[in-house]
Amino acid sequence: MSDSPPRRSPEAGSPLSSTRLSWGVLLGLAVASRIAYHAAGVRFFAGSLDAYIQYVDTDLLRTRLLESLFYLHDQPPAFNLFLGVVLKLFPAGHDTVFHAAFLVGGLALAAAMFTLLLRLHLPRWLALGLALLASSNPTTVLYENWLLYEHPVAVLLCLSLLFLHRFADHGRRLDGLLFFSFGALVCFTRGTFHVVWLGGVLIATLVLLPARRRAALLCAAGPLALVLALYLKNLVLFGSFGTGAVYAKLNFAQMTTFRLPMKVRRERVAKSELSPLALTPYLHATTTPIHKRYVRRTRSTGIPILDRTVRYRGGMSLHSLALLEIADVYLRDARSVHRRDPRIYWSEVRQNLREYTLPACETLMLHCCVGSKKKGASPPSLQPYFAPLCGPKEWRRANPMLGGLFVVLIGFGAVAFLGSWWAGARTEAVTFAFIGLTILWVTVPGILLSHGDQNRYRTEVGPLFWALGSLLIWAAYRHAMSLFRRIRRMLLRHP
Repeated sequence: MSDSPPRRSPEAGSPLSSTRLSWGVLLGLAVASRIAYHAAGVRFFAGSLDAYIQYVDTDLLRTRLLESLFYLHDQPPAFNLFLGVVLKLFPAGHDTVFHAAFLVGGLALAAAMFTLLLRLHLPRWLALGLALLASSNPTTVLYENWLLYEHPVAVLLCLSLLFLHRFADHGRRLDGLLFFSFGALVCFTRGTFHVVWLGGVLIATLVLLPARRRAALLCAAGPLALVLALYLKNLVLFGSFGTGAVYAKLNFAQMTTFRLPMKVRRERVAKSELSPLALTPYLHATTTPIHKRYVRRTRSTGIPILDRTVRYRGGMSLHSLALLEIADVYLRDARSVHRRDPRIYWSEVRQNLREYTLPACETLMLHCCVGSKKKGASPPSLQPYFAPLCGPKEWRRANPMLGGLFVVLIGFGAVAFLGSWWAGARTEAVTFAFIGLTILWVTVPGILLSHGDQNRYRTEVGPLFWALGSLLIWAAYRHAMSLFRRIRRMLLRHP
């Protein structure tokens, strides 16, 4: 079966005035929606900069940026690089710059989604409306106003999908290079996107686009090599291939050890079945004196990001060498609990499935307080920043219908992939393969290996769900209109 021949882009078929008008309407309404959200009380939240353990301490970002990025072992470096560059270039107005960058990301999402839907043969009016909904709905705007990596990852995945479609359609190497570069940047931004995901995307491209194999290999070589270089650096320095190993171990402990009642944990610690760390929540793993008895191999290196066990504003440091050893102790305890009663873990998995169907504003990181910039002050909640986006309380609960919608969309994508592949429409087939592979990559490990916030992770593939939903709406519309015309002909034939 050969590749489908290059086709005329759907954007090119309309008069220039119509194209300019539609782009003007899209960007104008996207900007107007942000103004309306601001008037309703939505504000950009940058307090996470000093609070979240994923981020390097801001003093190190300002003074030892490159050194700190090089020695990161559990987080990929791209987002911390972005934070550090902004802090260095704009020491006084960095919050405004962060906000501006995220707003540009929101406009890029609208433009990429609109272009993608046109390329997927939706009519201009429908593509315009759905692109606006995808990029300007309350969930998207919430994450656009939160200094966290979910929104940038969603934008990068949408751009990746767009350039994959362009590469599959026309075979231009620039499109292929941009596709794999955006994919590699996702790996450099979010630890859950492993090189295995990027390799799987490459394999799918090689299998489904045989005429583009040489071009795909050439385009993927550089981005893939950069990701592998990062992983090999971590393997040589820290003995871990990739990123996120520490966080995965701590999450497994949270799903097993810390589901046991405190009384049970104390009894097992007394019997030496669990370590004393089983009594210390993992977010305090390096902030209490007890952790020092488990740090045997680690010595002072003179590198602050590796030596600090406590962040300079308080709280555990995710980036210390000590945590590498401590995480292994948490993992041993978790395995012990899991062997004794695996039902605890599977109960957490069922809870994670429920969390996946929660609205995206119902996340642990939104409802928990974050550290204040002023020591000793009571930590502020994020809720006042985003209250207008969350809706009434009765909306903010797990909804089986929402879960059913995700199942329908994934099922539709699978059927569309098989239909496209069988019909020889290789461009559409590889597009659906990328969507399905990426959604499953985020969803399955997020449910099996992470404690909570599955609905937050879901927002990273939100644009991919929107693409599937848009195609489903268009297919339903066409079938409904076809059925209507048939019924109308029958009625006219037999009055």
